Amino acid sequence: MSPPTYDRSDPPHDRYAGEVRGHRAEAVGAVRRFVRAGDAVVHLSRSGPSEPGPFEPVVFLHSLGTDHRIWDAVAARLPGRATILLDLPGHGLSDAPREPTTIADLASVVLATLDVEGVRRATIAGLSLGGQIGLRLALDAPERIAALVAMDSGAKLGTEADWNHRIETTLRDGMEAAAPEIFARWFHPEFASREPATAHGIRTLLARTPAVGYAACCRALRDEDLRSRLREVTAPTLVLCGDADRSTPPHEVRAFAAAIPGARYEEIAGAGHQICVERPEAVADAVDRFLGALGPEA
Repeated sequence: MSPPTYDRSDPPHDRYAGEVRGHRAEAVGAVRRFVRAGDAVVHLSRSGPSEPGPFEPVVFLHSLGTDHRIWDAVAARLPGRATILLDLPGHGLSDAPREPTTIADLASVVLATLDVEGVRRATIAGLSLGGQIGLRLALDAPERIAALVAMDSGAKLGTEADWNHRIETTLRDGMEAAAPEIFARWFHPEFASREPATAHGIRTLLARTPAVGYAACCRALRDEDLRSRLREVTAPTLVLCGDADRSTPPHEVRAFAAAIPGARYEEIAGAGHQICVERPEAVADAVDRFLGALGPEA
């Protein structure tokens, strides 16, 4: 079954939710569940072909302050591929990370989740925080990573001063107070007026993120710097970036891609930082083309 088509005149909230409720449930058959991954309980959604034996799903890792649901509209457009969408520690319905936590710790939780799910190798597709976790996995567990898709991400994200400010604001005032400043940098300037219901929903998702878990992940991002190791990446890599991203600007993401051997870089037109929310069809197409070019095992 082909993904549903729509045009800009469709009611945004109906189009965005309907494609997931209808197309995904009918063609992909998502199953959501909780698993114990090491010391943490992780919430995930798994869908796609369920052929016996080893397989290589696409594992989607979300950005800071969201959860696995930002990938629903992308996964809906990949009905022929097995997918695992998970809530990272401190987000959604997964446990809060231990304190202090690092990007390597978060990557370990992802690997432990894949172990529980019986997944030996996978493509990691991550946005922002999720992209940096994917990069860490590609460096520290290359035998487990079939390919890497890093979206609006980098080897070093933000500055120490910026992260300290965000941590202090979040813990002092709460996520509801911190959300407007964060949210303002996430989308194309026209997105909120074009799709007000979706924008409202994503802002609510951000505001309801547990402050302690959010701050712990901010510290992990503050302290991670993988720039000196980019030449070590051996996994086939696709790097995507929204052309209107103000959090990780295209020129920075392009330079990040250029430092990874053989990496391919593409910009997603008409999108800011949360490209999987704004342009799910473009993201799904880029991922599918990339993996298709790698061969049937990707």
